[in-house]
Amino acid sequence: MKVSIVGAGAAGLYAAHLLNRAGLETTLYEARDRVGGRIWTRKEVGYDPGGEWIDADHPLVLGLAEEFGLTLVPSEGDRWYIQSQGIRTQFDPSLVSADERFSAAVEGLVPTEEATLDDFLKSLQLSEEGWVRAQLRSDEGEDLDRVGLASWHQAYLPYLEREGGELSAYRIAGGMGQLTDALARGKVVIRREVRSLEELGAGPILLAVPPFAQMALAGELLDAPQKRALETVRMARCGKVVCRFKSSWWRERGWNGSAFWEGPLQQTWEGGAGILTAYVCGEGAVALPSPLEMVHELARFFPEAKEQFLEGWMHDWTRDSFALGAFSVRPPGFRAEDLPRRVGDIHFAGEHMGPWFGFIEGALESGAAAARAILES
Repeated sequence: MKVSIVGAGAAGLYAAHLLNRAGLETTLYEARDRVGGRIWTRKEVGYDPGGEWIDADHPLVLGLAEEFGLTLVPSEGDRWYIQSQGIRTQFDPSLVSADERFSAAVEGLVPTEEATLDDFLKSLQLSEEGWVRAQLRSDEGEDLDRVGLASWHQAYLPYLEREGGELSAYRIAGGMGQLTDALARGKVVIRREVRSLEELGAGPILLAVPPFAQMALAGELLDAPQKRALETVRMARCGKVVCRFKSSWWRERGWNGSAFWEGPLQQTWEGGAGILTAYVCGEGAVALPSPLEMVHELARFFPEAKEQFLEGWMHDWTRDSFALGAFSVRPPGFRAEDLPRRVGDIHFAGEHMGPWFGFIEGALESGAAAARAILES
């Protein structure tokens, strides 16, 4: 039996990997000129425009890294909080207290479908709201007034079980693209945009593409709640700005490059020797800062950034016609249980469908679920 898979991102590639291992033939159709989707390593300049971090409690990603013999690079050092009043570390007592108050409030939360994450955070009146807000915006990839509280709360509960250090625990040496390249061992047809299901012929079909693309291909087959669920999902407005410097000057400051920022950079981290990556999301990503603007912001606190700067790059996922954003955001009123999983021989996958939605782990979870459903059928 042949299975046609539309989309050679993490979900589609992993589903094909599992189906091939079970003895089924798969063909993946990918509109881009490469595999990986929103996972992409620009090897010529040495950075990942898309997903690159692995949490320590994401077993599918970690298992694949081990299976393919990929080297994990653990994150190290403390994260800083950089704001106009100065620089603090994540272990500042007032920041720790804000984290604890927020977690306690989440445990007792009974959310309504209409509320936003922004509503909830404002109601807490935290003295260090900026610190908590910066973490949440980086995690959600969006301004908090666009995030539904009910769906966020459901996804956030596993965070409360963490002991510390799980978030952004590892990267893959050489870039996350090595993982998707390793998965792409079967038949992949690149530069092939599927415009209708009829093009694929008989047999099971897996649509492992973003929600708007699933609607375009299979919308007429869905019932009203399924359509509403796919139409409600938004794509996070995110981008990355990357600067290469003559040296890793931040190390001389005793800083590993990892920080949440009060200003437009949102979050930074060390992307390699002499490389700092900035993550920009929400309204700030609509006018993504240029590398020179990033250097100017860095120089407000670290003057050596200007004299050390060599070159830079930027990637805005909102302007990517195949993605329209970096990953899924679930707004108020969204109902995850209404997302289509299977309609006849048509199956659905993507990071917006996995329990860890918005993460590479979520894409793999959904790909695995779709592969199981195809095998059972």
